[in-house]
Amino acid sequence: MSRFPQIILPGKSEEYKIMQFLVGNEPYLRFAPVNTDTKGFYHYHILDRFALETDTKTKTIKIRDFDVSAFVDENYKISGAGACDVYLEEKIAIFGSISAGYNIGVNVNHLNEMAKLMPDWKFLHNTLYNRRDRDIFPEYKKYILKQ
Repeated sequence: MSRFPQIILPGKSEEYKIMQFLVGNEPYLRFAPVNTDTKGFYHYHILDRFALETDTKTKTIKIRDFDVSAFVDENYKISGAGACDVYLEEKIAIFGSISAGYNIGVNVNHLNEMAKLMPDWKFLHNTLYNRRDRDIFPEYKKYILKQ
């Protein structure tokens, strides 16, 4: 059994950035709000918060042109990253997109493991997920929930 919650769901229906982690063989999923005015959180902020939560150290590395955080402890790994629309009332979370900083997308196998921990929820992966759809297509939620 995990020392830390494997999933901490956000308290509001909206869009989030997500990171998927493995600590040993245990999967973890963390969310951070997206704020379009200030660019909100970056994926490395999620990693930094998870490192504080689990009391492990990080270091800064360069991936492509981005300085990002990475775990020092080899038992901690990044499994995936991207974005997610959370619909609390419907108990649906739709995952997709990628992290430009980490050059990685959502790990579907990891997502399936997380879904087993919350059988009353639907965790969906949408390869066509685009966070700008919400602005372009006002009926985005109704459309995507029919998929």
